[in-house]
Amino acid sequence: MKIFRFYCRYWAVIGGVLFVFLAFFVGLMPDTVAPTERLMMLLFMALLFHQFEEYVFPGGFPAACNRGLFGENDIQYNYD
Repeated sequence: MKIFRFYCRYWAVIGGVLFVFLAFFVGLMPDTVAPTERLMMLLFMALLFHQFEEYVFPGGFPAACNRGLFGENDIQYNYD
């Protein structure tokens, strides 16, 4: 059960480490996999990177939403 608890706490970080491993694999050995498999790996890497940045370094969306959609600069971290 300790391994499961560890995974539940750090699954996003483990995904980030897997992203780095896959980036090196795809970057250094591009001819070892077929183009379709490489595309699937890149899409999976995009998912891993998105989960890592969303759960490990959260925030940023409220400020970007208020600046981009509503044109506000003074209140950045509250939805209006």
